[in-house]
Amino acid sequence: MTSERSPLLSSAEIPEEIPEEDDPYARFSPSQKSFILAQLSWCGLLPFFVSGTFVPSIPQIAEDVSADPATVGIAVGISIAATALGGFCAASYTSIYGRRQIFLATLPVVVLGSFGVALSQNAVQLLFWRFIQSLASSSGRVIGPVVIGDIYKVEERGLAYGVFLSVSLLGCAVAPPLDGIIAYYSSWRITQCLIGILELIAFISMAIFLPETKWNAKKNNDTSSASKYLIVRLWQGVWLLRSPVLSLTAFASATALLTDYALLVPFAYTIATKYNITNESIIGACFIPIGLGNILAAPLTGRLSDKIILRNRQIRKMWYPEDRLYIALIGSLLPVPLSIVISGFITTYVDGWMGLALNLICFLVNGIGVSMSTAPATAYSVDVIQSRSADSVAATWGLRSLAVSLAISWVIPSINKFGVLATNVGIGVGAWVGAGIYYLVIQYGDELRACVDVGYSEGG
Repeated sequence: MTSERSPLLSSAEIPEEIPEEDDPYARFSPSQKSFILAQLSWCGLLPFFVSGTFVPSIPQIAEDVSADPATVGIAVGISIAATALGGFCAASYTSIYGRRQIFLATLPVVVLGSFGVALSQNAVQLLFWRFIQSLASSSGRVIGPVVIGDIYKVEERGLAYGVFLSVSLLGCAVAPPLDGIIAYYSSWRITQCLIGILELIAFISMAIFLPETKWNAKKNNDTSSASKYLIVRLWQGVWLLRSPVLSLTAFASATALLTDYALLVPFAYTIATKYNITNESIIGACFIPIGLGNILAAPLTGRLSDKIILRNRQIRKMWYPEDRLYIALIGSLLPVPLSIVISGFITTYVDGWMGLALNLICFLVNGIGVSMSTAPATAYSVDVIQSRSADSVAATWGLRSLAVSLAISWVIPSINKFGVLATNVGIGVGAWVGAGIYYLVIQYGDELRACVDVGYSEGG
């Protein structure tokens, strides 16, 4: 007998052995899965190059296109909003056409957008091409986790997603210093051309080697009315956010991700000004600790979340998807808020090289914490709605991006009005609220899922 408090799948309902021909996870060998994961990671890395190669060059870009830094800074918010919209579109189409076709359709658009940004002569052109570039590049972030859900079992998914995220977040460590060096010795436009070339290489690789991973793709590819009903499908994806567990985890992860942007976006006007850093290459190098923290934490976070799921399923004899969120709770409770609050104190009260060094340590801790908070939340959105994993990932990731894009627009004005310390403390308190949300979802996952049934998975 079951009740609303019963987890989604009991051990009695799990078949001991599934015939290989009926097992969707047995379609690809381990070596094939590893190669697919490598391709996905490459496409997941490039969107972080798109975002990470912009912030260190904001002063130079503003001067080059005859705009003030605040106007160029708007491009950061536009970029985040565009990735949210692009994610919804990619998810809607991938449910119709499959995963491979969306990669092949969007990667050339990123190439076009990158060269468009590089050739921009004024702020309007810059914002337009930045929107196109970010809109198309979001497919790598959204479809990557979906493909991982297609080919990896639930107890393997966390590690695979951790590897994907770790490689992807390499862009956070490499892109800013690379952009800073190129901008200092040449021009920020060269960086955008380089991104276009890298995206072209990714397109060629996907076109030649990537197989279709969507379950029953041949049976379910009804494309006759795809364009006609795209708006309906977009709304259906957004409609998944009626699920309390999806909307709450998306918001909780947004509070963690906001701390990352709140440290990086105003860096040239806060920490760099405080410690007299004017060289773009040095500004970019200061972003490395956050990316390094992301890289170190992502695979470990995935492995730990897998182990927690397996251990608790053995204890309960049941699968409880919210077990994956324990790592996210720890990340949002300790490293995420403490790092940004302490950074605010250091920037305000500690001068000289010691202050800069301590801030970089805070950046490293923040990178670790943000990966701990966001990676399990994304894997969780695949776990709970496997049949509509593309829509689920896009909806939660889109809500997260939209929330961050709206919030980041007031960070620099808040710093100008209230100061770095007050602004950082406020954002840190928001991260603690996110930790409280994760706790509620873990404790009351059964009840929250029972509130609105959006077609939850019956098994991993």
